[in-house]
Amino acid sequence: MPQVPVLQVFYVSQVSGVFGVPQAKRLVGQAQLLNRRSDITGLLTFTGSYFAQFFEGPAATVAPLLERISRDGRHCRFRELRRQQAPQREFPGWSMALLESPQLESELAELIGQDAPADEAISAALDRIRRDSQWQTVSDLPTRPAAG
Repeated sequence: MPQVPVLQVFYVSQVSGVFGVPQAKRLVGQAQLLNRRSDITGLLTFTGSYFAQFFEGPAATVAPLLERISRDGRHCRFRELRRQQAPQREFPGWSMALLESPQLESELAELIGQDAPADEAISAALDRIRRDSQWQTVSDLPTRPAAG
């Protein structure tokens, strides 16, 4: 089956109120169910104070999902950093995975705090998340592969 281009989105945001690892795991579990139905794959990074999420899928599904996420009251200071078409998925087997990564706290705070983060800083944060997701324990991996 030929690869279908996907829309990829990367954003960062700050946690609102009380939100810890148990809540992040519940959120990811809910996302996995919905994402399987919508052909969305990706990774949510949680530092304790910040979120960074990379997700991908058909543009017709990704755009409304991003809009819904941006209005979610569990976070504030939402900042979309990248939106691009890609020839194939980066996380094809994860309907949504959770990376607990407190060590990324200062990097994400810096990205949120800048008026216009440099593309190099955005790429560096994405590269670190990719690297950490390969070498650290990623929680709540789906028990079934994503649809598609």
